[in-house]
Amino acid sequence: MFRFLVLVAAMVTLSPTAWAQSNPTLTEAERGIQRDGWPAGHLRIDALDVRAHIVGRTADVTVEMVIGSDDAGSYEASLALTLPADAVVTGYALDVGDTMIPGQLLEAPKARNVYEDEVREGIDPGLAEITGNRFTTRIFPINAAHPRRFLLHFAAPFDPAVGLVLPISRDAVVGRVTVAVTADGYAATPAVRFAGQSLGLVRSGDGWRGDAMLGTATVHEGLTVTGGTLAGPMVVTRHPSGQAFFVIGDGARSELKPSLGGRLRIYWDRSLSHRAVRTDLEAEVLARLAEQTAPAAIELVTFASDQPQVATLGNATELRAALAGITYRGGTSLAGLEALALPAATQCVLVFDGEVTIDRSANFAPDCRLMALTAVSGGDGARLGRLTQRTGGAVVRLAAGGEAEAVAALAAREVVPISVRDTAGRRIDTRAMPAGPGQWLLIGPMPADGIVVRLSDGKERRYGSSSAPVTAEAPAALWAAGRVAELADEPIRHVEMTETARRYQVAGPGMSFLVLERPDQYLRADLSPPDGFGPQWLAQYREAKLDWDKEHRDAEKERLAFVLEQWRERRAWWSKRFSPIDRAQVKRSRGGNGVLGMAAAPPAPPPPP
Repeated sequence: MFRFLVLVAAMVTLSPTAWAQSNPTLTEAERGIQRDGWPAGHLRIDALDVRAHIVGRTADVTVEMVIGSDDAGSYEASLALTLPADAVVTGYALDVGDTMIPGQLLEAPKARNVYEDEVREGIDPGLAEITGNRFTTRIFPINAAHPRRFLLHFAAPFDPAVGLVLPISRDAVVGRVTVAVTADGYAATPAVRFAGQSLGLVRSGDGWRGDAMLGTATVHEGLTVTGGTLAGPMVVTRHPSGQAFFVIGDGARSELKPSLGGRLRIYWDRSLSHRAVRTDLEAEVLARLAEQTAPAAIELVTFASDQPQVATLGNATELRAALAGITYRGGTSLAGLEALALPAATQCVLVFDGEVTIDRSANFAPDCRLMALTAVSGGDGARLGRLTQRTGGAVVRLAAGGEAEAVAALAAREVVPISVRDTAGRRIDTRAMPAGPGQWLLIGPMPADGIVVRLSDGKERRYGSSSAPVTAEAPAALWAAGRVAELADEPIRHVEMTETARRYQVAGPGMSFLVLERPDQYLRADLSPPDGFGPQWLAQYREAKLDWDKEHRDAEKERLAFVLEQWRERRAWWSKRFSPIDRAQVKRSRGGNGVLGMAAAPPAPPPPP
């Protein structure tokens, strides 16, 4: 029976510049020795299979890989994969023998404890942890006779301008490459490219489908899905749990002109972690924004783990200088921003990646429409979405060369949703995902009747669907990820957080996937095995479970009998009457040398049970 090790860890720092840009990266270790930062010499990716189901402006993606070796010796593989921004991992599976076994979603501390217990026993379990949008897996053993297979599911949002991008790029040849894409909710098919080649989609029922087998190939461009014309602004989906969710991809065709004057307020993260970001790009966008909108005053509010600092500036030149002179230190906290007494602002921009390290439950809702600007491709998109959605704002992601587009998105007074309710006026718990300028992407539980979206210009839009729901996991997973992140900020709602994560199979910082191989491992961890094991394995598990339960019942009976016996002895000791010696007995006990003889001490009480 083969042993395997799966461990998700931090991002690997690579030495060769070109290889450092590979995705996924693959390194190897022999007998525990690994050359960090260098590609694998014996291991290779024998197969890569990518499957995507596009539903409206969301996608369910499955990536399956087989890692092989050209050597008879056993190696440990370490493979790291960067996922699209705001992706949510919804499933993980490993091969155990000839069967793919799904991981169980557990609270991260328990998963880690079980993993470490098994490692100390000399048995290699599988642990999958996700940090941001970086996924890394270590698998052991792999040799020429026994390649290993793993499977990853994730959900991701995308807007038609940026598209869905799975950035796969490898110089090494992949043994067998396949791709399949289906799309629902489109009147005109989106454009799909994979490995530098166009993939045409054709009609298949009410949707679209396309697939290709590339054989042996090098993959440099990965998977991209862009454009397409939606059949309607709303698509209704049904999660495997049975719950229905809506996906609204809509926008305002006309935009109001950027306003001039007023007061511009900038919330700038000056924690130590922000120093590693392209702050030069962020500062340039803000300076251009100030030049274009010509505010009467600029408030620069910098925040970290100490008290927020406020400075009032007059123009873009002063803003550039102030941002260039910021000293970065401490953790990241929004505490204190809510209590600031500041003049009313006409425009607010939060420069922040969404990652809070201190005071995670602190509230922050400024008195103006809040836009978020970040040059980080990952970060906590769920938190940024929650912060901006409350005031009808949006998240603007910035990359080199996109400064002009970011300025336009921040400067335009777009018509945006400010509330989402059902036809009876009840608020719907909705998550707003990042979308392009003039657009919005809303996801939430579908009510029985319809949806009413109130816009910032005072108008309303009503959405309904007469078609049958499309089976998909992405909308529910993306909504649940935002809900889990919000609940994780409140320790008293920890149980609700874990139940929500398990119901929708959403992994994250607080939840991890654990895969075990043998029946005794599941018994020691007090876990029920997931679906996937064969009848023979399950028969072994049930037999072992009977023996395990009997041993524990017998042990409990023996322990109870021992405690009762100890309790009876203790009661007997306390019930026994011990008479102290009198003065005459003391005199008789003196020895000939005048030293007081030692009287017999009463027996000691029995030890506690």
